[in-house]
Amino acid sequence: MRTTPKPKRQEPRSLSEAIRSEREARGWSQSKLARVLETTEKNVRNWESGRIYPSWPHYVRMCLAFGWPLPYGGGEPQEQATPP
Repeated sequence: MRTTPKPKRQEPRSLSEAIRSEREARGWSQSKLARVLETTEKNVRNWESGRIYPSWPHYVRMCLAFGWPLPYGGGEPQEQATPP
């Protein structure tokens, strides 16, 4: 009997897909992510749709919240952001 292998989790192809994927994996709403990153829901919607990119400070907060490595030699995050 042949078994069907489980599909692999598809890697996001863009930053907007990565943001949405990480948010949904945590069960967070756009509103909750906005609170964690100290921004607006509108910004989160625009990032996830690819209309705009996050500002540098928001991107760094996002890396900490999602456990992503900090860019440009930042190495591993020292602490995780805690949702309110």
